[in-house]
Amino acid sequence: MKKTHNPIATPFAFGEAVALYFSTCGKSNAYWRENERRFSREIVPALGHATVVPAISSEQLAGIISSKRDEGRPEAARIMHGALNRFFKWCQKQGYVSRSPMKDLEPPGQPEKRDRILSPAELNRFWHATFDSPSTGSLYRLLALTLQERGQVAGMRWCDIDLDAKLWMIGAGSGETCRAIPLTQPAIAELQAINRVPDCPYVFGVPGRDGAWSVPDAFGK
Repeated sequence: MKKTHNPIATPFAFGEAVALYFSTCGKSNAYWRENERRFSREIVPALGHATVVPAISSEQLAGIISSKRDEGRPEAARIMHGALNRFFKWCQKQGYVSRSPMKDLEPPGQPEKRDRILSPAELNRFWHATFDSPSTGSLYRLLALTLQERGQVAGMRWCDIDLDAKLWMIGAGSGETCRAIPLTQPAIAELQAINRVPDCPYVFGVPGRDGAWSVPDAFGK
């Protein structure tokens, strides 16, 4: 008797497929760690761990994405769309579905750019909240005290800081245009309170697995 070829593999439970996806495709960086948390905390509970992958519909996925937009978080909706799109493309390659249910779902539009200033009350709440996290509190307080971008403060190097001159040189030695950022007395006090690690070039250095120092990048939490 001639066997009929079935292009679809034995259906995987959604939770099992997600676990396999991250174990085979995941990388040790902030994007993948945050993405895995997103699936674990939001997507798998919403769709059901035991639901077989082919049973998941475009309508269900559209509902998960639009829920972020309804919460007033359009950028989160775009991130959710991208995460689901990559996962179901992988599922199609594995043969779990014949066609990705994300195929016809357009990504949400770009959110409107906003330019606003924190009110004194908001800044006060932000400032006090930073003391709830001893490991990252200084980083966020220096964001408020210097008004620079998050990545720039996270990558701050000791060699670029002159406490006597009360200056922080951004872009020094990188080939970019060097900018001098004045350091206020509160910013200087914040830097002086940080325990400096002798062999670490960064103010907020994070030790890597290979022994090299890197800068913080997991801000999702």
